[in-house]
Amino acid sequence: MENIQKCSRTFLFFEQNNEPTTLLMMRASDQIHPDQEEGPGGKVEPGETIYDAAIREILEETGIKIPSSFKDFFYLGDSHFENHLGKFQESFFLIKLSTKINQVISSKEHNLYRTVPYSQFFKAKFHPGVLKFILTHKPTIDHWIANNFPDS
Repeated sequence: MENIQKCSRTFLFFEQNNEPTTLLMMRASDQIHPDQEEGPGGKVEPGETIYDAAIREILEETGIKIPSSFKDFFYLGDSHFENHLGKFQESFFLIKLSTKINQVISSKEHNLYRTVPYSQFFKAKFHPGVLKFILTHKPTIDHWIANNFPDS
């Protein structure tokens, strides 16, 4: 049986300046995929669901607490990839936060945090595999944004 490490990756959206905005984090230059942007995420730990992992990673990498009872994850899909560390299945989620993000904690994995309006989201410096995944799912993301931010 193949050993595939499950991971979660979440893009947190909120309204800022009357438009949907997301928080992106740049990976530190001494980390894997240096200087590339991403949403909070990481490996699913033993005993966790992908949702549990998403909530934990959001807290660890941003300081934003998502209640364990939170059920409004939008599952975008899975991306499969392989690198020198092994084989991975990364589950992508979208979340709408009720308030804008004013401050995040720093982490050793990321050296820069920035908020990006949705109009610039697809121009971020994503890993090529992540960019391909989100561009493939752009119609679904556009639809989710329109439903969750109808006044934008």
